[in-house]
Amino acid sequence: MTLLACIPLQPVVSVRAAALNGTTLWTGFDDGFTYNDAGNWSPGTIPNSSLTAVLFGGPNMGTGAFFSQMSGTVAMGKLMFSNSLDVTTVALQATTPSTDLINLYGTGGVGIFQSFPRAVSIEPKVQVMADQTWQINAGSLDLVNQLDLSTHALTLTGAGTVNARAAVIASAGPITLNGGSVLNLWSDNSTTLTGGSIVVNNGTVGLGNKGAGNRPIQLNGPTAVVNNYAGASITSFAPIGGSQGTVQVSQNTFLQKGAISTAQLTKTGVGILQLGTGGVNTLGKLTIKAGTVQVAASGGTLPTSSEVVMNGGKLDVSTFTEHISKLTLLANSTLSLTVNAPAAALTMDTMDLQSGVFTIEGWEGYAGQSGIGTHIYVGTAVGEDLTTGVYFAGQGVGGQLIDSTTPGFKELVPVPEPGTVALLAGLGGLSLLWRRANRKS
Repeated sequence: MTLLACIPLQPVVSVRAAALNGTTLWTGFDDGFTYNDAGNWSPGTIPNSSLTAVLFGGPNMGTGAFFSQMSGTVAMGKLMFSNSLDVTTVALQATTPSTDLINLYGTGGVGIFQSFPRAVSIEPKVQVMADQTWQINAGSLDLVNQLDLSTHALTLTGAGTVNARAAVIASAGPITLNGGSVLNLWSDNSTTLTGGSIVVNNGTVGLGNKGAGNRPIQLNGPTAVVNNYAGASITSFAPIGGSQGTVQVSQNTFLQKGAISTAQLTKTGVGILQLGTGGVNTLGKLTIKAGTVQVAASGGTLPTSSEVVMNGGKLDVSTFTEHISKLTLLANSTLSLTVNAPAAALTMDTMDLQSGVFTIEGWEGYAGQSGIGTHIYVGTAVGEDLTTGVYFAGQGVGGQLIDSTTPGFKELVPVPEPGTVALLAGLGGLSLLWRRANRKS
């Protein structure tokens, strides 16, 4: 059942080809519903040409939910939805969704232009016939059935949203997002990107539970985002690269099994980003602003050259052993460890506590001594005093550095409580008196 199955369907007639130039405007003067009726168009010919711009615009479409039902295969140079429409939604319905098809040529470089600020739905399959741009300035564009890019490149621009509810087929050219555009690859109908790649310069690509297949995603700017669409729990095999970008996990879990080579990656959202097995990660800087980044595989998931910036949220090393170049604390944040044999450990060449409290949870052992099943190694510690800048949650105390068996590194452990220190000092004093008494005797 389609999204608009609740709307009664109108009779349709077969498509009659008509080679048109210029723009063909929907008027609805005949029955107001049937795409394949020449009387609903101005000029009075059914649009079916690679040179034709098809325009839905004007007040003639009513004020409620509008739909136009087409059948067969229709050629269009450009498809346009005007902001002058008074309707609440617009839908191009298919008589036979499995076969009805729009061949979109992108005449003049633009395939779809939408300034209509509400929802537009296209039910027939869409075949992109040439490289083109879809300028979605407002509202949303729902592609109910398959989008086939073949070897062609598609650029999305504008602040609107494109929802690909079914498969997106692309064998060569990339899908590029500019201008704050949003592309959601839904989980419905086994959504997957079967080829090509996604390049996000300014915008957001949302992945449903099928992710993006194994196609690479390039994030190239501070406003380039990949997220788990609608909070889906997903496993993504797509490699993530580029210069800079954000992984936003609004809820649940985003398991990233593709290799990460992004120079700067930021984690936002309250959900969990799991870093799994997906090749060698060459991630430069990882900034955690919210939620959790969890190591979900052994073997140096975080590169030794990487910097982790804690600006809120949690880094969960789990039961694994990780070594990073630097950890910088900018706000209250948490490091989580899980007792393991051999011990779970995080090694930092430099630990810079600039602001906030660095909370350690899951550490096991005795205050003032090397951990049991968990270790935190630090080459150089700068910034706030460890007794106030670090908090061991299980022990309720601050931290200190002690000598370790790892050359060049100290071990971060809980500070013994003052009573414990006094007791140890007292026991040491009694021992000294006992030795002196034995010498005199």
